[in-house]
Formats: sequence, C-alpha cells, structure tokens
Amino acid sequence: MRVAVVVALGAAAVGALRMPPARRGALGAPRRSARGAAVGDPSGAGGVASAQLLLARVARPARVGWRFTRPHTFVGTALSVPALHALAAPSAAAALTPAFAASVCAALGPALLVNVFITGLNQLCDVDIDRVNKPHLPVASGELAMRDGAAIAAAALAGAALLGCDARLGSEPLRRVLLGSALLGFAYSAPPLRLKRSPERRSPALAAACIVAVRAVLVNTCFYAHAAARAFPEGAARAAADARLGLVVAFFGAFSVAIALMKDVPDVAGDARYGVRTLSRALGRQRVFDGAAAVLVATLAAAAAGLAAAAAAAETAARAATRAGLAAVLAAAAADAAARARAVDAEAGGAVAAFYMHLWKCFFLCYALLPFAR
Repeated sequence: MRVAVVVALGAAAVGALRMPPARRGALGAPRRSARGAAVGDPSGAGGVASAQLLLARVARPARVGWRFTRPHTFVGTALSVPALHALAAPSAAAALTPAFAASVCAALGPALLVNVFITGLNQLCDVDIDRVNKPHLPVASGELAMRDGAAIAAAALAGAALLGCDARLGSEPLRRVLLGSALLGFAYSAPPLRLKRSPERRSPALAAACIVAVRAVLVNTCFYAHAAARAFPEGAARAAADARLGLVVAFFGAFSVAIALMKDVPDVAGDARYGVRTLSRALGRQRVFDGAAAVLVATLAAAAAGLAAAAAAAETAARAATRAGLAAVLAAAAADAAARARAVDAEAGGAVAAFYMHLWKCFFLCYALLPFAR
C-alpha cells in the first residue's frame, strides 16, 4: 500500500473527492422540473430543498478537504508569508504598495499548496498509525479514499511547481523554499527514508530536525529573501531588518523544537504498536511534555526580555512603546503557557493534544506580532 501511494503521487494524477450519489425519492414522489421544484408545487419548497441538498453536497467535501490540510499547519504558513514580507519592508508605507501585495500573493499560493502536499503525504503514508493515534483524520477515518487523497496531494505539488517556476512571479529564494520543503516533507513521511517512523536503530532527532529545518530555517530565510528580491530595494532600513533576521530564525528554531517534541507525546499508543521510535516512548510522556513546555515558555520569555531591553534602548518614544507592548504580550503568553502546562497530565492524550493546539496558537500569535518587532 505504501509503495502504491508513492507511485500515485509521482504520477501526479488529479482526481476529485468522491461524492455519494443523491438519494432517490420514494415511489410516488412528485415529479420535479428542471429547476428542481416539484411540478404543481406553488410554494417552491422543492426548489428550497434542492438548494439545501446542493449546499450539503458542496459543504461535505469542503469540510473533508479543509481537515485534510491539517489547518494548524495551513494557517501557520498563511500567516508566516505576509509577516516575513512585512518584516522585510523598510517602512510601513512600503508594506502598502502593489509590489508588496504582488510578492505576497506570488509566494503564498505555492507555499500553501506545498503545505497541502506535505501534510497530505504524511496522512497517506501513516494511515495505519493514524487509525490508532488520530482516527478523526479524513484518510484514517475513511471519509477520504486513499486514491483521492493521493490525487489531491499530487495536484497540490504540481500546482506549487507551476506557480513557483513562473519567472514573472517567483524568485530563486521562493523556488528554494518550495523544493526544500517538499523534499524534506517527502523524506519525513515517505519511503525509503521515512524519518517520521524512525526504527529502533535510527535516532528520532532526524525527524525533529526536518521540522526545525522547514519551519525555522527555510521558511524564514527564503520568504524573507523572496520579499527582498521582489518587493523592496536595498538600503539602510533593509540592512537593519537583515540584522534582525538571525534573531527571528533563532526564535522560531527554538519554537520548532517545542513543536517537534510535543507532537509525538499524545501518539505513544500507535507508535508503540508499529515500532516507531520517539523520545516520548524512550523517556516517557511526562518528561518529554515537561521538556517541550519548558522550551516553549523559555522561548517566549526570552523574546519578551529581549524586547524589553530593546525598548529601553529605543531611539524614539513610539518605538519604545511598541517594543514594550510586544514584550508585555509575549510575557503574558509565557505565563499563560506555563500555567496551562502545570495543569496537564501527560498520560491523558486529550489534554496533551489540547495543549499542543494551544502551542500552535502561540505560534500564530508570534507571526502576527513579527511585523512590529523593529
């Protein structure tokens, strides 16, 4: 089955979500006109029913498709691209130009498509484990057929390649992040490497390194460089932003370590059944959860302290106030995360999964604040 998935993806077959056939009416039901209303039904109730049926037929595959994207990763990508563009902008006025909007759109479309490919491939390759750990996912639950999921993932990859290679819209940094993310996503989930499913002889650190490489290094450096190449001229203001980029990479690198550690804590049952080696299995859920939570809290607290120090050294009162405000928000986020972590029993998978989703909300918050970190 796993080999078939990879072959289907390589072929880039494009399919559609299968829809159940419409139910036939009972014998003797009123005959319907081309518009869907029952002949001789002056109330138009038949037309309303047809519209509701059509809406239901559209809504179901839309919900399944949205869940197939793994929304927490999809939203994270959607926020990071414009945030990094805003960070690269030499001024607030430069972020309100057509060049800024065009650069964001050129990067955002293929970035989201690559995200669909990576998360879809992971579900297709790990469907057996997901039936234990995440039975609500569309492929694991059977709501989405394997071949349809493979077609969606392949179409997403093909679309990302076409958009990214368009010389009028793309850039070399954009092509690097798309290719690098797709290759690391493939290595993480698919044979022959399948770093996600580390056997006993292989360190689980390799899988974590994939997450850090994509979320911290490739995303931040390449989308920033794409913005610089497509939207903004070189200059003193850009040089200052370039100097901050290293801090951004370090911050999201630490954040990605917390994500990589936390994501496997609720999944011990399925990982144990299929012989997947993770730190949570080796060290125990509570130790790994406590470590991941500590990394998260320390990362947020360190950023808050750094911004507070920068506020004290700011050249203008407005910039000092902005930095102080950011420091206060991150300090509050750190305190809230610490309080939530203390209340979590790591042996309760539902509680850990809820905290993991809160971690992603903190991730979203940090990208939303990033354009103001000047």
